[in-house]
Amino acid sequence: MRLGYVIASEEVITALEGGRMPWSVNALALEAGCFLLSQPVDFKKIRARLHPEVKRIQQAFESTGQIETYPSDTHYFLSRLRTGNASSLKEFLARKHGLLIRNAENFAPHYKGYFRIAVQTPKENDLLIEAIKQYDFSL
Repeated sequence: MRLGYVIASEEVITALEGGRMPWSVNALALEAGCFLLSQPVDFKKIRARLHPEVKRIQQAFESTGQIETYPSDTHYFLSRLRTGNASSLKEFLARKHGLLIRNAENFAPHYKGYFRIAVQTPKENDLLIEAIKQYDFSL
């Protein structure tokens, strides 16, 4: 289930409306969104917990010398394999370690090797970091 929103200038909103699909949010997602908005949430605490994990994972990826990471202010971030393709990495992680990443090669024609991950718990993030270290980057 996905639900999101955009805050932007009127010009940007008008441009986005032109590409929006009709019925892009289903009734279940709307109900979930309404429920979540009614709950007290301390976003500063959540961000304070997740942001250091993003940085830690990015540093671990960069330390391989085979992965470039891109800055992010969210709990997920984009990375790029310096060689190889993201579909091979995704298959390796899923088959050998039961871990999922988002293959981002279909985001744009020039996104060969790109993938996205979402930060999880430190324990789950440790599993991802160790699995990445086992990957054969020559594939």
